[in-house]
Amino acid sequence: MLFRSIPLGKLVGIISRSHYNYLNNKFRDLNINPTQFSFLIEIKYEKNINQHEISKNCSIDKGAVARALRKLEEQGLVIREIDESNRRQNMLSLTEKGHETLNQAMAIIDDWEKEVYKDITDQERKTAHDILKKIALESFKINQNLKNE
Repeated sequence: MLFRSIPLGKLVGIISRSHYNYLNNKFRDLNINPTQFSFLIEIKYEKNINQHEISKNCSIDKGAVARALRKLEEQGLVIREIDESNRRQNMLSLTEKGHETLNQAMAIIDDWEKEVYKDITDQERKTAHDILKKIALESFKINQNLKNE
């Protein structure tokens, strides 16, 4: 089998690019892209998050985060509010429209997962998810160590 000889990083890259292309296509109707989606997720699940934290959590340049957030704000998906404990920072939150858009985006992701997992048992799916989560955490640690060198 062809995929047996492909290194793990290459397989993950194939999945990642395929997933990104699918989402980029499907998210067009929502007027967001996959990167903006990841920011909406961060804002929803990380209380009192600011632009710097999003940049750090997503490993994306601060300027790119600022531009994407400005666009999300212009679309009425995100609100910036001055952090009273540090007036130089803005805290981010989702608007009602932001929550609705995020819910629609999550449904699209669910559709993709149903399709890619259609021939995989629930146990195989759980095992794959657990293993990939461990690999992701180790990869994150490795990159953090590189930054500290």
